Amino acid sequence: MALVMYSPNGETTGYFANITLAPSTCPLPSGWYSQGSVQVGQGYLLLSGSSAAYMPLVQGALTYIANFTGSGTYAVFAQSLTPIFGTSISGSAFSAICGGFTAGLGSYPNAAWVELRPLNGFGDIIVRDQYGNILARYGCYFSGSPAYVGFSTNSTLRVYNVTALG
Repeated sequence: MALVMYSPNGETTGYFANITLAPSTCPLPSGWYSQGSVQVGQGYLLLSGSSAAYMPLVQGALTYIANFTGSGTYAVFAQSLTPIFGTSISGSAFSAICGGFTAGLGSYPNAAWVELRPLNGFGDIIVRDQYGNILARYGCYFSGSPAYVGFSTNSTLRVYNVTALG
C-alpha cells in the first residue's frame, strides 16, 4: 500500500511506500475474559454479535453493580457460562433470569444500574435509578455454583462499569 498526501492546491507533497495499516484495540481489563466480538472503547466495553465478557467472582464480594445499555444479559454465570441468575435488557425493558426461568420486571428508561447479589444459593436482582432508588427487585433460589459475573449478547451491549462490593 502506498500513501500519497496532497496540498490544498492539488500538488503532491509526500509519498510513502510499503505502509501496512492494521486495526488494533486495547486489551480487556485485567482479569476479564471474552468470547466473540468484545472491544474496549473510551470508557466502555462493546459487545456485539454473539459475544460474552466476564470475570471470576471476587473473593468476599457480596454485591456486583453494573451500568450498561443495549440488548443482552448481565448475570452470574456457572463455569460453563450458563446464566445462573441475572437480568436481561432490551432498550429499557428488563427481565429477571433465574436458571431457565425468565420474569418480566418492566420498562425503566431512567434505570442507572443493576445490582446482582449471589447470597448462599439466593440470587437478588435490583434495578436502581441514578439516586439509588429501587425501580424493580427480584429474588430467586438457584442451583449451581457461581463462577463468573459478566455480560452476554446476541446483539449489541455497551458496558460502562462493574463494581464489586464486599
